[in-house]
Amino acid sequence: MELRTYLIKLRSFEDLVRLACTTQPPVLYYLRTRTKKHIYFCYSISGGTIVLHYTELDKPIGKKYVAYSSLEGKLTFTDELSVDARLHYIPILEVESQSLVPEEVF
Repeated sequence: MELRTYLIKLRSFEDLVRLACTTQPPVLYYLRTRTKKHIYFCYSISGGTIVLHYTELDKPIGKKYVAYSSLEGKLTFTDELSVDARLHYIPILEVESQSLVPEEVF
């Protein structure tokens, strides 16, 4: 069975982070396209469908984690984890290659 892919472009990186907090495990993927676009995304699979939520930034974040405070609605970027239980840490994984969707779509 071939999976069908749907793309949803989100308005902001903050929207993507809030969505990623609801996934298990919470993770964001970073893809630098051949045309030098900086794409951040997360995806889910249900039945035969992939839903890929993404946003495009002008430059890369350059850190390993997003630290998101759901109480304050604020996010910061860091390379290290802390023990602050108020924060959700979401790893940013750099994609070397992928076959979910052709790069030309972005």
